[in-house]
Amino acid sequence: MSLRAVLLPGTALLVPGAAGAAEVLATTRAEVLAALRRLVASAPAGIVLVAPGERSRHGLLRASLGEAGIDGRWLGWREPDATPADRSRAVRTGTAGVAASVGLLALAGAGNHQEVEVVELTGRHGREGSPGSATGTDDLALVAEVARRVAKGAALVVVGDLSDDAPPVRLLLDVAARHSWTSSVVATVERLAGDQELTYAVATFEDLPSDLTR
Repeated sequence: MSLRAVLLPGTALLVPGAAGAAEVLATTRAEVLAALRRLVASAPAGIVLVAPGERSRHGLLRASLGEAGIDGRWLGWREPDATPADRSRAVRTGTAGVAASVGLLALAGAGNHQEVEVVELTGRHGREGSPGSATGTDDLALVAEVARRVAKGAALVVVGDLSDDAPPVRLLLDVAARHSWTSSVVATVERLAGDQELTYAVATFEDLPSDLTR
């Protein structure tokens, strides 16, 4: 079986350094990195990252946790720097939202060096245009485009929670059902300040062997 998709939590605390000197979400982070390393190793047809956002848009976007009040200088994960010969990275003019940025940074932490197409979904179907996106796109058009990319072999990274009915999760579950992917979920329990405990889920989706899908 080949790994086709990974779902990871969108909390900024997943990124090393986001909580300052405090060590948080270590177990969840390890699970995310292990899953993404497998995905990166088996994604020759590209990677599409889908996350919730304030606007429906897609493009080659830069990661930033600035909206969460976190300076990128303190983060332990950083996207690869562009080089003069790397034309594809030079066109990254937009900045991703926090959830998508967590996914981009996690991919960088897992050793990804190829460009990632970012798709942000709002749950609305009005036509919108925004920097870094195709003019006049909406959720429906973007969902269809993601489905086409996956059908051509692109790997899928989704930021969200399986218990939510958010558009990125709905898209993932629909694509997984359409392609008969099998899923595996690892739940981690993390203790935060004040003995607060939170549960996070990391899910992976794999192709079934062809002889089982006939």
